[in-house]
Amino acid sequence: MKNNIWISVSGIDGSGKTSISKFLMKILNGNKFLKFPSENWVRRVLESSGNGNPYGDVHTDSLLFALSNRLDMGKVKKLRKQSKILITQRCWLDNIPYRAVQGVPCGETLKLMGISDVPDILIHLKCRFDTAYNRIKNKNGDKYETRSFMKKLDSEYDKLIDLICNDQFGKIKVIQINADETLQNMKTSVMEKLRPVIKMCGYEL
Repeated sequence: MKNNIWISVSGIDGSGKTSISKFLMKILNGNKFLKFPSENWVRRVLESSGNGNPYGDVHTDSLLFALSNRLDMGKVKKLRKQSKILITQRCWLDNIPYRAVQGVPCGETLKLMGISDVPDILIHLKCRFDTAYNRIKNKNGDKYETRSFMKKLDSEYDKLIDLICNDQFGKIKVIQINADETLQNMKTSVMEKLRPVIKMCGYEL
């Protein structure tokens, strides 16, 4: 049994991460929560980088998210000491597919971030890019929330999950959820798939 568990909810924009993260907070009795990136200044800087073009200034974007993820990992370490279960909306691993779409190799992104701590459980909300895009297209999103970028991002997330499942980043238990379904069906699937995994970590749902 571990003293605490870190559960990260991963997926492309519009896959339902916010809703599922809130659901987890409810069923897991309100343990600690952190959203990556956690600082509002990241989004403001992101919009000025490359003049709002997702390919406009890849180097600055890489540096920005490397810094942001390193700062957020400091918060993760503190929160893990304060709670039995930490839930994060995304984690530093989510940086890899975004940079890959921009043409930055995985190894280069990893080297720049210099992070090794990983979640115990990663819940991947697998959603078709067109479904995800239709959910968010009328919202005031960031520069990455375009149909063309999200199409490539969907593919890069598949590659990331394959790497994680092959233990390229250490032992991470991956739970795949069909995020094309209704939110209620997603919640039911999360409950069914998470229950045996979290029990292995010494906890009950």
